[in-house]
Amino acid sequence: MRNDKRKRYSEQKSSTLRMETLEPRQLLSVFGGMASHHDYGPNNNARLAETIDLDETGETTITGDISSARDKDYYMFTVENSGTITISMEALETDNYALDTFLTIYNSRKQKIAINDDVSTEDTNSYVEFYAQAGETYYIKADGYRKSTGDYEIILTTPTVSEAYGEEIDYANNVADSFDVNTIAEDDGTISIYGAIYPERDLDVFTFTVQADGNYAISMTSDGSTLDTYLYIYNEDGKLVYRNDDIEKANTDSYIEFYAEEGEVYYIRADAWKNSTGTYTLTVDNLSATDNTTIDTGDTTDSTVDASDDTGDTTSDSSTNDDSTSADDTTTDGSTTDDDADSNTETDASEGWVLIIGAYDYQGFQNDLTGPAYDTQLVSEIFTDYYSVSEDNIHILSGGSSVSYEAISVEFAWLAENADSNDYVVIYYSGHGSSGDSETVDDNESLYLPDSSSVYQSDIEGWLNTINTDTDKVLILDSCYSGGLLDIANNVSNTAVIASTSYNMTAWDAVESYYPQGNRFRGGGVFATWLNYGIMSGNADSDDNGYVTLLEAFNYADLGINNVTSEPYNQDPVINYSINFDLAIFLS
Repeated sequence: MRNDKRKRYSEQKSSTLRMETLEPRQLLSVFGGMASHHDYGPNNNARLAETIDLDETGETTITGDISSARDKDYYMFTVENSGTITISMEALETDNYALDTFLTIYNSRKQKIAINDDVSTEDTNSYVEFYAQAGETYYIKADGYRKSTGDYEIILTTPTVSEAYGEEIDYANNVADSFDVNTIAEDDGTISIYGAIYPERDLDVFTFTVQADGNYAISMTSDGSTLDTYLYIYNEDGKLVYRNDDIEKANTDSYIEFYAEEGEVYYIRADAWKNSTGTYTLTVDNLSATDNTTIDTGDTTDSTVDASDDTGDTTSDSSTNDDSTSADDTTTDGSTTDDDADSNTETDASEGWVLIIGAYDYQGFQNDLTGPAYDTQLVSEIFTDYYSVSEDNIHILSGGSSVSYEAISVEFAWLAENADSNDYVVIYYSGHGSSGDSETVDDNESLYLPDSSSVYQSDIEGWLNTINTDTDKVLILDSCYSGGLLDIANNVSNTAVIASTSYNMTAWDAVESYYPQGNRFRGGGVFATWLNYGIMSGNADSDDNGYVTLLEAFNYADLGINNVTSEPYNQDPVINYSINFDLAIFLS
């Protein structure tokens, strides 16, 4: 029966696209078949990663080959000692010598922590270096750049004894476990704490309770390390109220002054710009205890500054910096200054702006989908009922002809018009997807709309780039082959791309046997159902802090869907992002 249906629908496909339905199940896809992972070798994805036993001498060597254009090899290892790890990938000169190596390292949560293509312009081998925590598991992805193939050798150098760095001075990166800095306050109220941002995308969160009304200054200084600091202050409700990147063009330390009243609670987020790493000193001073200056706590409109991120080379912030005020900026005492200092100001409370797209009424009855109509409800519930986004801030575009390229473009314009720098934007799409020219090559995937038009990566990047650069943007794509669009996160700043499946896989729609056990939904897409269930049930709360972040929900759905689907029809959700996911989007 399955083969008969494939034959029937194959007669309806265009030169590159076609629909497919398997028994009573539906696929969120437009494609010509499905490739097995095993076409490329036994360790072609992270779930099948080959375990490496590290040599106790500190140097481990493995060899392998990239045998075809889209082959890749995954390895996993667990470190016994904290310290700096170096990994090199070198092409071997054999009969297959043509490999341009590409090396990527992920942590145990499948987050990318290091990546390298070429050591230099003259050397196409790859090399990465990062700090590893004892007991942690890491993944290596060995790949070829631009579909190159050939043999390779990987050499891991690992510490034989623990080296203290981030391990002994690291602090929690979430509110629930944040360190209370009031416990280390001096007699005069001054607070000073030493920390480190390491590895990349690390961050530290502290709790500060105001002991007396007054003016306060919080600074984060790198003390000569390679860290480019970034300081955020949130109120007790988890809303971003102040932030600062650079004090001035030539000074990448961070500094914030504000007025606070006794009993108020603030969360201090010590972070880094552009994945820089290094040590820092965080200081909290009660200025009112040492002088009589007063900060104007009234309307801050006139002192608003551009809080956007650096746009220049992160190795030197002296040449360009977007974090500067215009001339004639208002100072805390009411005078003006002509310097280009990046002052801080109270921001509006951060808001969420959500666009939900459900495409299900396609041309030709046999191409219609069941799930997207339900998915719009599931995703809307997540953001209204759990993340407390105002219904006025959520637009839903669903159906058939109304889900057009032009309509989507208009909705992105609405997001761009409304989302401020400290807000976050979420775009969710459920519908058919196209594998492009080939389902086995990650090259030209797209979203396939009911009017037979397609939305490509360049279209999405163009729309996203109209939104404020500093706004955190999350793109959730629930369609077949959607993993082929992960590169959007590499090309658009402060962006996360969550795809319901890999670039060469299908996404299942309305398959009850693939739903989470005991969930109440019958009819939605598998991925949207798992996301909703993980969040609304609380089962995705992996750190047991009573709150489910979107990243936790993704990890829960990823594991669950991989467990209930199997070859050749398995579904493997994937993610790529360039934002601090846990804190930047959903803090409280």
